[in-house]
Amino acid sequence: MSKPTDHHNRYDHNDLLWDYACGSLSQASYLLVENYVALCKDAARTLSRFESIGGALIEGHCAPVAMNKQSLDAVLAAMNSTQMSSELAHNKKEPKNLAFLNDHKFPEPLFHHIKQSEESLKWKRFTRGMSYCPLAFEDDKQTATLLRVAPGMKTPHHSHHGLEMTLVLQGAFEDETGLYRAGDLMIADDDLHHQPVATKDEVCLCLVVSDAPAQFTGRFMGLLNFLNH
Repeated sequence: MSKPTDHHNRYDHNDLLWDYACGSLSQASYLLVENYVALCKDAARTLSRFESIGGALIEGHCAPVAMNKQSLDAVLAAMNSTQMSSELAHNKKEPKNLAFLNDHKFPEPLFHHIKQSEESLKWKRFTRGMSYCPLAFEDDKQTATLLRVAPGMKTPHHSHHGLEMTLVLQGAFEDETGLYRAGDLMIADDDLHHQPVATKDEVCLCLVVSDAPAQFTGRFMGLLNFLNH
């Protein structure tokens, strides 16, 4: 069940879902929303409503345009060619990240993204009890990172430059704004300074999409800021 945070954001869950329906998100945010609606029924219903509104607006304001008779044949041929190429490629080579996929049960959109990735994905140690794995995209408008936090571990205290969107895939964490469980999406902006803590019952796995690297605060955090850029 998704919920807004107590912290007021200039950009909220509905803004994100509307931008997805309009096709105006970065590739990283697009992947985040696909997994968000896969995990959260409320988000899926909201997105469906937004897409219906968008379809009605297009129907009401866009006059029909006559198409060339060969257009449908061309589109179907292109789709068939793409499908055949995809199937041939799938049959020729085994995905690079089978071992990585076996680490956790990922939602279907994320599982598919990782399976199709040409990059070899590995967990990297960040601090004690924390590891991360960057995900690659063709555009560089935002970054997407898988974050894994051991039960009961605190993440470093940090602030943000721009938006940081954290979707809980497994487990739970809490911070100054509340408790977030699997399927919850937290949207933080540059006004929020916080220190998320994984709950003690299981590993917390998150997909984090951000405009810019987090800014860590406190003793010895300058080195982390340097490494994070």
